[in-house]
Amino acid sequence: MRRLLFALYVICSHSIYADITGISIPKDALHFFVIGDWGRNGEYGQKEIAIIMADAAKQVEPDFIISTGDNFYPSGVRSVMDPHWKASFEDVYSQHSLQGDWFVVLGNHDYKGNPDAQIEYTTISRRWNMPSRYYSKIFGINKSQSAQFIFMDTNPYVDAYHKEDETYHVKGIDTARQRKWMDSVLSQAPKNDWKFVIGHHSIYSLGKRNPGMKDLMNKFDATFNAQGVHAYICGHEHDLQIIHPKNQSTVHFISGAGSEIRDAGKADGQDFYHGKQGFMMFSVMENETLVQVIDITGKVITSYSLKK
Repeated sequence: MRRLLFALYVICSHSIYADITGISIPKDALHFFVIGDWGRNGEYGQKEIAIIMADAAKQVEPDFIISTGDNFYPSGVRSVMDPHWKASFEDVYSQHSLQGDWFVVLGNHDYKGNPDAQIEYTTISRRWNMPSRYYSKIFGINKSQSAQFIFMDTNPYVDAYHKEDETYHVKGIDTARQRKWMDSVLSQAPKNDWKFVIGHHSIYSLGKRNPGMKDLMNKFDATFNAQGVHAYICGHEHDLQIIHPKNQSTVHFISGAGSEIRDAGKADGQDFYHGKQGFMMFSVMENETLVQVIDITGKVITSYSLKK
């Protein structure tokens, strides 16, 4: 009996990885995953999609993972000791293949708690990275080219939150300072570098929040075009979308299907829509970024080629 129990323990204590159907893994590329709107104690498909992510990570070995916010529902975390850290993050994304760096932004539900606790957790966790409410990172692609990442805090730019300050506490936040910082970082980037901006809120959307958030459109569309931002990557909508707005150079990728989903249906103007749990995989090369959308069934359901 003891031998049988030990054998069962050995089997259960090791993840059995499955191949992701249809995945492409370009050589000499910068690979990263994007998932958002996930922190629900493993429920609403969160654990299931975490297993699919681990399977994909076993094959791809991504350089890092990006979270597009709403990391903890319904009201963020209170402190670095909050039980949500274990129940919604550490115990859900526990597989060895997911132990690399996570770069994280804040969502509106995170603002309902203590956003600074998520910053402080950076000093505790080996993989959780949020050094401040907004920050930037540079990753090399080859000897002469890099990818610039701007991690934004979009919450204080949402006009409606200023009317609910008892919930979101955005009054008094210096939004002009963040805008000036972002413009400076983007303008100093070499012309041939990739430029990715990551935030929580969807600027364009054809899901539940169709047609998107006009206050953010008015604040950032012109900046993204002028600064040559190739992609804006976000969550907020609980689905998977790819939108290339007319007369805009920036392509918008919504990856907010990490747990609870809202299947709003496809609409005109979308390059892609999927209302099931899933995540996105980006492979950044010299002149192309291949974006693959992987859903809860473990299949690549679409691919998108982002060109410079």
